[in-house]
Amino acid sequence: MTQTFVDAAGLAQIDRDRSAVIAEAEGRAALQVLEKLGDDDWERPTDCVEWDVRTLVSHLVAQCEDNISLRTMLRREIAGRRRHRSKGPIDAHMAAQVEDHTGASGPGLVAEFAELWPRAVQARRSRPGLMRRANLDIGMPSAPRVSVGHLLDTIYNRDLWMHRIDLARATGQTITIGDHDGQIVERAIRDLA
Repeated sequence: MTQTFVDAAGLAQIDRDRSAVIAEAEGRAALQVLEKLGDDDWERPTDCVEWDVRTLVSHLVAQCEDNISLRTMLRREIAGRRRHRSKGPIDAHMAAQVEDHTGASGPGLVAEFAELWPRAVQARRSRPGLMRRANLDIGMPSAPRVSVGHLLDTIYNRDLWMHRIDLARATGQTITIGDHDGQIVERAIRDLA
């Protein structure tokens, strides 16, 4: 067998259209996991230390809302920084996301995700070029600045992919791998190169 090696740093970045196709596939895969959650699953711990299954799904729903509405994202950014001063900016924002859904039922969160994910993908895809080219400090001390486009096209897909695995592990579900999984992993390797 002949092995071929590729310089990971040389892997091409994906465009917004390809990202949307990957996002749609990942959303379907995540929904398959979410729809199998039972009453006993919602309080199970996850690999995300502060979150149980219900809290993690709250984050996924809130992430969709943030993608759809920049106003909602900004409100949570401000609320998180005010209410969670001891946390870094990303963790504070996510804490505000979760707080917005404390009263929601597990099945209600699954239904919201099913409704919102396609809209979130379309909202990310349609963000204008000027916005996509802006660079952000993502609030992690050793992390480089990233473009909004990279966040929209790569990081959000990776986040859902990681959390789908977190949920499957927490609830004993089999992790189903599709063609899009390899593309998400390829982007992660490229970013680490």
